[in-house]
Amino acid sequence: MKVVVVGAGLSGLASARSLQRAGHDVVVLEARDRVGGRTLTRTIGRGVFDLGGQWIGPRQKRMHALVRELGLDTFEQHVDGRKVLLLGGGKDPQRSEYAGEIPSLRITDLAFMQLLLSAVDLWRQQVSFEGLRTELNRLERRMDAASVASLSGRVPDSVRGVFDAAFRTIFGAEPEDVGLLYWLAYLNAGEGLLSLAEARGGAQQTRFVCGAQGLSDRLADALDVRFGAAVRRIERSDSGITVRTDDVAYPCDQVVVALPPRPLQSLVFDPPLQSARAERLRDYAMGATTKVLLTYERAFWRDAGLSGELVSDGIVSVAFDASSHDLQQPALVAFVVGEPAVRLAAMAPRVAEGAVLDPLVRAFGPHAARPTEMTTQAWAAEPFTGGCPVGLLPNSAGRSGAMGLLAGAPEPRIHFAGTEQATEYTGYLEGALQAAEVAVRAVEASS
Repeated sequence: MKVVVVGAGLSGLASARSLQRAGHDVVVLEARDRVGGRTLTRTIGRGVFDLGGQWIGPRQKRMHALVRELGLDTFEQHVDGRKVLLLGGGKDPQRSEYAGEIPSLRITDLAFMQLLLSAVDLWRQQVSFEGLRTELNRLERRMDAASVASLSGRVPDSVRGVFDAAFRTIFGAEPEDVGLLYWLAYLNAGEGLLSLAEARGGAQQTRFVCGAQGLSDRLADALDVRFGAAVRRIERSDSGITVRTDDVAYPCDQVVVALPPRPLQSLVFDPPLQSARAERLRDYAMGATTKVLLTYERAFWRDAGLSGELVSDGIVSVAFDASSHDLQQPALVAFVVGEPAVRLAAMAPRVAEGAVLDPLVRAFGPHAARPTEMTTQAWAAEPFTGGCPVGLLPNSAGRSGAMGLLAGAPEPRIHFAGTEQATEYTGYLEGALQAAEVAVRAVEASS
């Protein structure tokens, strides 16, 4: 059987490899001149760094199995030392340091945060992507039309600053942009808010020595990947499927579409997708994430007893120590996400540089103002991605929208992969692999 896979990100390549191993004739079409999708690894200075997705967590079993199979080396995210909290926004935020996972707040705010985390953890366990396919339960009916802002808007300002920083980093969006049900199902898929927000023991625990794009590079070595092949149309008839780029038509028996929501929205299906699925697809937006990688001559923050981790309610939401595994190239990485990422993109380059450096100087001292190199990756400007880290659904999407493309009956001979289709660790590399497994089973079942 001949299968075309659209998209050479991790999910598309994992799908293609499984199908090829099952004996199918597989070709992968990729619009870019590289594999990896939302992972992007570059050599900068004396180290190898990720400008896209870069971490895996301890309970992401598929990812760890793939890493072992491919023989890739990993190392732990540096977390030793005190963390920095900047709250208050504006030109004079309040700076404090803390150890552990919970920021240093007033005792009343800490109590509120613990209560909030406990409530969210209880709610998210009652809301799952699988469960949202069926009739809403009582809790879900109450939350059906609400956005996350309906929750975050009720918390004290100091707690809200920490909450919003974590939220923006996970979604690349503002709380009012994401439906409450979708958020809770997303948290449940990732085993809770703390699991997704933390480094030690959480989704930011482990990095790749060769960079996360190395996963896709290794998978692509044994596959037929065609670069510069942006798919425009997928035509389905009784005799099969034709996948069309600007220049070439690829006839096949089955197709796996492994694209983020934004480029998927511009893809023409003939005949059109089922109305329910097409409506869900139109509801999707993409998060806005800009990563700024800053290299330095030495890891001065470590010398000062700091971990390199920053949480802020300003233009930089979070920062981490991004130094190379051998510390030959010290580095920090700053995340500008959500509405601040939109503002940053509109600034003149020198102004944008200063806007990022200012909170880092406040957090880590004057040495932060003098990086040897400053590399910015604005994912919203990537034409074949349209945003990062994940597709999201607004409060207007309601219950059926919360399932995105998983809603509705299967499309004959057309199957969807990509991390947005996952029900486990949606939005993460682990989710990309789980979605690939589901797509491959669907191909085999319909062959």
